[in-house]
Amino acid sequence: MRKIIIFISLGILITSCGFKPIYKMSADNMDISSYTIELENREQLQNVIIEELDQNFPPNTDSAHRIVLNVTEDLIPLIVNTNGTVAKYRIEITFNFSLENLAENKVSYVDTARGFAQYSVVTSEIQNEETRSLMTKSAANEAIQMMISKIRSNQSIINDS
Repeated sequence: MRKIIIFISLGILITSCGFKPIYKMSADNMDISSYTIELENREQLQNVIIEELDQNFPPNTDSAHRIVLNVTEDLIPLIVNTNGTVAKYRIEITFNFSLENLAENKVSYVDTARGFAQYSVVTSEIQNEETRSLMTKSAANEAIQMMISKIRSNQSIINDS
């Protein structure tokens, strides 16, 4: 009984003190998956990256926002053996993106997001390709999540203004 009274008192105290959340999500601006995405260099990308983007941004025709995206992928040798072979690679995926407000026909935000992953080379070429594909997917997912976070943060700032 005493815990219930304390809980109710705490609830009344918090609501009566003028507490307001700093960031509030607006249903029309914060659902990133409803944004249209346009890939500038689709033909140069691996299918793994395109599949990750399609999974996070399903096709949408009635969006008020469009993300124009240019993706680059770098495969960087981290450990090179004395005989010149590479023992470990790092995959870096860079998303250069701009957010366009279609209703106002203007670019509202431009930024870059990166995703990283690394993998060790083994003796089997098939296993190397599988591992590279998985790590590319992981790096792409990390870049997508960073991009979404940056867009949400920017939209929160715009909505508060």
